[in-house]
Amino acid sequence: MTDIINHQHYWEYFLAIEDDLVKTSRFVDFSTDNYPTYSIEFAKIILSSASEFDVIAKLICNKISPNKKAGNINDYREIIINEYPKFPTMEINLTRYGIKLKPWASWENDSNPSWWTSYNNVKHERNKFYHEATLGNALQSSAGLLCGLLYLFRNTFGQIRLEPGTQLFESRNSTILASGLICWDFKLPDD
Repeated sequence: MTDIINHQHYWEYFLAIEDDLVKTSRFVDFSTDNYPTYSIEFAKIILSSASEFDVIAKLICNKISPNKKAGNINDYREIIINEYPKFPTMEINLTRYGIKLKPWASWENDSNPSWWTSYNNVKHERNKFYHEATLGNALQSSAGLLCGLLYLFRNTFGQIRLEPGTQLFESRNSTILASGLICWDFKLPDD
């Protein structure tokens, strides 16, 4: 039970990022036509979610191979794919908007996602790459973080039951608790 309590703050942080993302939908409709739209808010969401994935990926890699170096995205890809070969096939849905995301699909081709490159561009040279702080990259990076969290929780606890559930991302396996909270039970591609 201690692990669940210790890991809950990762879930709460994701929910805070997701809440910021939801608020942007009042100004920019979540549609593929608007994926190129860029803004300060999208930059904050991308920087927060990709940076948090970095933290989560190190935890996953440490659980898988505590003696292997996991210092960057290439190390994460190698370690995670060796343990979870179907990780890149994970699909995250925003059913309300008709959007399906596979944020790690490029890992199947031994390359990193374009949104990850944009994250680094915005982080290191925002003066040149501010235009890459887009809705599309914000959605992908948030979904990428969710994938990492789901695998971390699955790897740590043997099951995934998230309370409260998310506002954007949906699952067919949801349960409404007496408190009114929605929690999810996920089945991952590698299960």
